[in-house]
Amino acid sequence: MSQGQKGYPQQQYGQQQGYGQQQGQQQGYGQQQGYGQPRQGQNTVVVQQPQVVSVQNMRPPDYLIFSIFTCLCCFCPLGLVALIFSIMSRSSFDGGNVEDARSKGNTAKILSIVALVLGILTIIIAIVLYVVLVATAVSAVASFSGTG
Repeated sequence: MSQGQKGYPQQQYGQQQGYGQQQGQQQGYGQQQGYGQPRQGQNTVVVQQPQVVSVQNMRPPDYLIFSIFTCLCCFCPLGLVALIFSIMSRSSFDGGNVEDARSKGNTAKILSIVALVLGILTIIIAIVLYVVLVATAVSAVASFSGTG
């Protein structure tokens, strides 16, 4: 190594450099630059460790349980269509298409809500018809037995 090379101060042999010296009395090094402060005329190279980035898409809701409930307990034809859309939503997510899964899950939710409302309306209409028919039958029996 030649003496006086650019960037390196000239070292003198026989002297201990940097060890056991008082602060500010280092011989042979001159003023040291801190980290992140490039010397004038030098390029700065920044090396970063590779980072593992894990991107997990959350499964969008497919409303499978709601669809099964509406299929079995409320309005079967519409509940069955909602169940099919729920299953298609799961399949889309498993295939990597998150937007399609979200869209089909939303359709399953809407169909399940409509099936639930229709099921509740059907039950209410059935109860009203039953009460009306029983009341009519009771009044018909009462009027028939009263005339005879």
